[in-house]
Amino acid sequence: MSIYPWNQVGTAGSPFVLTFQHMGITFAASILNFVVLTASLSAINSDVFGVGRMLHGMAEQGSAPKIFSKTSRRGIPWVTVLVMTTALLFAVYLNYIMPENVFLVIASLATFATVWVWIMILLSQIAFRRRLPPEEVKALKFKVPGGVATTIGGLIFLLFIIGLIGYHPIRVSRCMSVSRGLLCC
Repeated sequence: MSIYPWNQVGTAGSPFVLTFQHMGITFAASILNFVVLTASLSAINSDVFGVGRMLHGMAEQGSAPKIFSKTSRRGIPWVTVLVMTTALLFAVYLNYIMPENVFLVIASLATFATVWVWIMILLSQIAFRRRLPPEEVKALKFKVPGGVATTIGGLIFLLFIIGLIGYHPIRVSRCMSVSRGLLCC
C-alpha cells in the first residue's frame, strides 16, 4: 500500500501487476500475469474435477442428490462435471455482461460464502452447547475460551464483515442485494 496507493487500484488489473508497472518493471508484471493465469487455470481444473468427485462421493453416500452419482462408461462423474462447467460458463457470461465489476461480484460472493460457513460453524457450536447437560459441558476436553460469549462475539464480527462486503461504493447495489438474497436462502 505504501508503494501504490490503495485508492488508485481499481478493477483495471491486478494490484501487483499495476504496482510493478508503476515502478517501471514491466517484465515482472508480464511474468506475474503469466503466473496468475497459469494458477487460475490450474485452480479451475482442480475445482471442476475435485468438486465433481466430491459431489459424486456424497451422492453415493446419500448426502447429495442421487443424479450426481451417475458416471460414464469410463467412471467419470459426468453430471457433476457438467454442473461445474455450467457454473464456470455462468462466470464467463457475467464477465461478458459486466466486465468492469465481475471480479468484485465473484470475490464478494466467495468472501460471503466463506463467512457464511463460519457463521454456520459458530451457530452449530452454540446449538451443541445448549443441548449438553451442564455436567457434560464441564467434561469437555476443549472449552472455548470465554464460552458462548466468545462465540456470540465471533458471530457479531462475522455479521459486521457481511455488512462490509457490499459497502464499497462501486458495488453497493449489486453486492448488497446479492448478500441479502443469499442471507434469505
